[in-house]
Amino acid sequence: MSSVCENVPEHGPLDPSLISDLRAAVKMTTGELEWNRFGEKVISAFRKMCHAVSPAPETDDSACMILMIGPPGSLKTEFARGLASSSKGRWVIVSYDDYPDAHDAVDAALKILSVGQNVIVDRMNIDVVDREKFIQAAKSHNSSRVFGVWCRLPFRKCAKAVFRRESRFSWDKALGAVEEVYSCFSKILPPFKEEGFERVLEIKAAGDVSNVVNQFLTFDFKTPESEEVKEAESESKS
Repeated sequence: MSSVCENVPEHGPLDPSLISDLRAAVKMTTGELEWNRFGEKVISAFRKMCHAVSPAPETDDSACMILMIGPPGSLKTEFARGLASSSKGRWVIVSYDDYPDAHDAVDAALKILSVGQNVIVDRMNIDVVDREKFIQAAKSHNSSRVFGVWCRLPFRKCAKAVFRRESRFSWDKALGAVEEVYSCFSKILPPFKEEGFERVLEIKAAGDVSNVVNQFLTFDFKTPESEEVKEAESESKS
């Protein structure tokens, strides 16, 4: 059926052979008289059916990426899960637990963007090199917009969170996790817009998580930030 419909224009004349086939089908079921009475309606219904079963594929060029930035225990996963669960499937998480290799994580993120869904990259992304892999990949895909969420909780809170989490397994694992937090704090480079971010939002405390989630839930991703700023300025002046 789909191969026949590919050659059926929404407007204009139909191929004579196709009209002949339609006429023969009507004659077989209801007779010549019915074709004379309802032939035009049959053709019209056939056009509508073809364009209903084989519509042009829809694409979404507005898919966006969020890069999480921060050490272990800094609420990155809490934010990612909060946004993903609140967005009814509009945001999908690519986490370090599922894709520890950066190249695999980039590939997974691109696959999500390619089907028009937004993606949250839940990794530490503590330096420019780590972030560049994802930013460049996203920009190469329909110039997808990239946002940063910098989780900059103090060292004490991050260390306490990972120690509590890992001490359920062993003291050695808990102490190793605290050492990793300390290492991240000594290496982390703050994100800045010139890397390719459209906007960088910050989470400095647990109470900021829901606020930043709500910002993304209400943000108009189809409107570039510069246009939004102009619209807001014009509204304030009026």
